[in-house]
Amino acid sequence: MKSGRILKTLLVVALAAVMAASFGCKRPVRLVLSKDQQNRIRESILTTAPTPKHVVNANFGDAVQLIGIDMEPENPRAGQEVTVTWYWQSKRAVVPGWKVFVHLELPRGKRMGLDHVPVGELYPMDQWAPGQYVKYTQKVKLEPKAEAGRAEIWAGLYSADVYGAKGTGERMVLVNRDQVKNDGENRVSVHQFNVTKAAVEQKPATDMQLALTPVVNPAVKLDGVMDEEAWKGAALIGRLSDAFGRPIEGEEQTSVRVMHDGEFLYFGVAATDQSIEATLTSRDQELWTQDVFEIYLDGQMDGKEYLEIQVSPANVVFDALFAEHRVPEWKLAAKHTVPGLESAVKVDGTLNVNGDRDRGWTMEIKIPASSVPGLKIVEGAELRVNFYRMNIQDGSTGRAHAWGPGGRDFHDLSKAGVIVFNTAVPVVEAKKN
Repeated sequence: MKSGRILKTLLVVALAAVMAASFGCKRPVRLVLSKDQQNRIRESILTTAPTPKHVVNANFGDAVQLIGIDMEPENPRAGQEVTVTWYWQSKRAVVPGWKVFVHLELPRGKRMGLDHVPVGELYPMDQWAPGQYVKYTQKVKLEPKAEAGRAEIWAGLYSADVYGAKGTGERMVLVNRDQVKNDGENRVSVHQFNVTKAAVEQKPATDMQLALTPVVNPAVKLDGVMDEEAWKGAALIGRLSDAFGRPIEGEEQTSVRVMHDGEFLYFGVAATDQSIEATLTSRDQELWTQDVFEIYLDGQMDGKEYLEIQVSPANVVFDALFAEHRVPEWKLAAKHTVPGLESAVKVDGTLNVNGDRDRGWTMEIKIPASSVPGLKIVEGAELRVNFYRMNIQDGSTGRAHAWGPGGRDFHDLSKAGVIVFNTAVPVVEAKKN
């Protein structure tokens, strides 16, 4: 009996020892790094303070500072790989277990989680020396089906150890929350950017594309005449068809010129018109009921957040921003004013005098590229665009001219053409004496 009790006691002690080894306190596991991994860490340590393009300067717990990021490309397409370069500074030592949490908030409420340990999981923050600057890159492929629109990167620090134990993370306190944009829950806004559509569902025919080469110092005086030298280098649509794509024969015609200088878009219009009618005088009236020229601009190439701009021969403007096809209704959409829009018209004839014979009118329109949602003029950038002209005769409905055959729905942007931007400045050889 005594030997049995001794054996039972030994078994209990042995079991307790095993359980203590299995479930007791553990020392943190330290990775054994290869030479290549050690080199990656050494290369991530900077000797001078970095100067990122997108500065954040978020102070977490007076221990770690997110200085900022660089991002390439700046305005990616859905499905494209993006490289984010992170810049940090260690202020003082931290305990093990802290990780970077990253929320990439895509348009329409979709989120991508990009949590990580710095330098490809190799260099946790508890190993950083106080005062040290750390730089590393993170690559992520955007969701292929991401909607076009505004995206935002949010970030912060959380304890992975607490998350593992409780299923919810403890975030490091954002100390300077009154100096950086944040959500009140120790999460800071790192950067905002535009996501463009992965592909256009309907590609226009070759003759529905315009390639624009930048015009240097266009020096265009907006007077409606188009007599400056710069207009000779503009892309030309020689003659619009009717709204159903059929040729317009005879004297009635409309031509359009388009150019850019990297900052502004310029549109020049020449229209023959035997009876010029434009009696409306107030901005955002129903100009389409009279003679008018219309431009539709879709910078995101998806039929969303697009502009409608109309200018009448009386140089009266209608401008509107639609969230999607004809939404909101036009009176609400017209509350939007396109910043920096300028226009001028030259009438060859008499305005609003019936019974005589006019010859036509010409028009110049200048629009800042920054006023077109989603548009950034870079090499190869595309802008979906359509042009219409309403030609009214003797107060009754006349004929609609069009570049893309929108039929009875001018807002059908799947029928629009595409402008492709070139940014390389043409080399002009000097004249020989």
